[in-house]
Amino acid sequence: MDHVDRRGDAERQRLGMILAVYQPGRDKRERFLNDNDLAHTVVSLQAQMMYLGDDVKKNQAQFDEFVRQFQRVLQQLESLRTNMQWLTGAIVLGIVVVGILLLRVLGV
Repeated sequence: MDHVDRRGDAERQRLGMILAVYQPGRDKRERFLNDNDLAHTVVSLQAQMMYLGDDVKKNQAQFDEFVRQFQRVLQQLESLRTNMQWLTGAIVLGIVVVGILLLRVLGV
């Protein structure tokens, strides 16, 4: 409100045009705001911003939980990849050992 008081009627008119969009039932041609309109509008906008802030915090908490779960999945995939490498190595080693034993048994 101090900002509007310092700038005068031109600022009241500009602010009135902006706020008229957000005030249902208000005549869009009414371009000036009195101090009561301005104070009420500022309080309403502050309340809306508080609700938006709460929504942002809630969404941020959900996003943080998603990130934690995603990191957990990535760790599990890395562990699975490591286990698959060990398993593949063991299978290849087993095939080589069985092949060598088979060659000895056949006498080749």
